[in-house]
Amino acid sequence: MWDILAVLLGLTGLALAVKLVMDRRARTRRDKANTPFFQDPHQEDMSLGEVDAGHETMWADYFRGDGGVMVAKRGLDVETEAWREQLSARLELLFSGRPPEERQPELTLDGVRPALLQVLGRRNEILRSFETGYAVLASLGDPNIRLSELSRIITDNPSLSGKVLKCVNSPYFGLRGAVSSIPTAILILGMVNLRNIIYRAHMVQLVDIEDPRLKLFFNQLWEHLTFTSVCCSHVAPAFDGVNPGTLFTMGLLHDIGRFVIATSPLVDRGQDQTLAYDQRFSIEDENELFGINHALAGKLLATRWNFPDRISAGLEHHHSPAWTECQTLGLDSATLRHLTALYVADKLAGVFASGTEEPADPLNISYHHMVDRERLEAAVLSPALARDIKKAQEMALRTARAEE
Repeated sequence: MWDILAVLLGLTGLALAVKLVMDRRARTRRDKANTPFFQDPHQEDMSLGEVDAGHETMWADYFRGDGGVMVAKRGLDVETEAWREQLSARLELLFSGRPPEERQPELTLDGVRPALLQVLGRRNEILRSFETGYAVLASLGDPNIRLSELSRIITDNPSLSGKVLKCVNSPYFGLRGAVSSIPTAILILGMVNLRNIIYRAHMVQLVDIEDPRLKLFFNQLWEHLTFTSVCCSHVAPAFDGVNPGTLFTMGLLHDIGRFVIATSPLVDRGQDQTLAYDQRFSIEDENELFGINHALAGKLLATRWNFPDRISAGLEHHHSPAWTECQTLGLDSATLRHLTALYVADKLAGVFASGTEEPADPLNISYHHMVDRERLEAAVLSPALARDIKKAQEMALRTARAEE
């Protein structure tokens, strides 16, 4: 009898132990459900390359779970499918092989009036405060830099820290709690969005933000630059030997010459509160109106700031693949591949424009051999690109509000 009782007590104790384990696991699951999806990684020794990989994994998991519910509620699947159709049509146009229209010979810096170069040169001196920001971001192109170092750089700048945290706590992400950790914020945002925020934080210092005309122009221009940099990040694998970090920088800076012109004495600011310059102006429009175009203005700025040759070539020639045979540009093969990737990303970014975009021209057939079309189509039509564009849209909106 005592033996039977001992067995029963043993079984009861085992059952209680199992129940305790199950209760503990249930509490853990409940606790996890009540905390933000993206936990503080406590891995500040991660390299930036590992941050990018972790970011992609987290977001893939998120959109398979809670994020999928959010996407369904907001109807983003419908928008994404519409984008896919437009992107597919844009790819078909870019590689249609249609011969370019007749154009005037390309203007070079040698053909610009010296007095005009002096005017823009003085403007570039005012813009020089951005050079420091560029130097910091260039150093962040090293994938071996640690997350702890990047976190320190951001934390040392209270204004930048505030912008980063405001962006990451956007309702778009649907997180179940506030994020207050900079390392966690970096992992959520990813390096693409973080670089965009940092670039903008430095560029906005150069804008007369009280002038509504310049503010509107800047926000529209920045939207396009942001979308182009996101597209650069996705199309890079389709081009052998293209450095994703370099291509990203080319995408984010390629139209900076428009900003130089818009903020210069060349542009009239009428009493009707309009700015006599439009982001949709073509190279020919700018040449006729101002005697210089934004590609050459960007080249001038890149020379003053000692940008690497490859990035400088991107600023100067980012429209050239539409109408100039690649062998006539005098660029090495690696730079030509970067330039081709930039042109493709630039024209794909136009699909996401909130306003009317500059018309897209087909890619000159002499550049076609530089791209793996199968890899390009897979990257462009992947849901990942649409998700990153939506994140970029939200980042731009939240950052602009943080500046008000």
